[in-house]
Amino acid sequence: MSLSINAQDFEPGSKSFLLLKVAKMLDSSELYIPLHVIRGVSDGPVLGLLASVHGTEYYQNRIIRRIVNETSADEVNGTILAVPVANSLRSPTYPGTPPIPLKRPWTSRT
Repeated sequence: MSLSINAQDFEPGSKSFLLLKVAKMLDSSELYIPLHVIRGVSDGPVLGLLASVHGTEYYQNRIIRRIVNETSADEVNGTILAVPVANSLRSPTYPGTPPIPLKRPWTSRT
């Protein structure tokens, strides 16, 4: 079974990285999200991994980096699609991102 994303084909037993174009912004710039593709040597299930959905979760990025770096395509049956920054507009590296709140209002019920 073939796998193609954004007109790019992924061969069995390969590891790839691409920037996936997801939107055109109001200022005419393009919005991309990073995508790691680990295509196993044989067909099988697809595992999708997402991190930084809300923009302020950092530990999940480390987990995805570790999985991508330490996983060989030869030991995978199926495909791993890993997105380390799903919401790049809320990423700390994106201009205009508000700082992480140090204090949050917590309510308690008695």
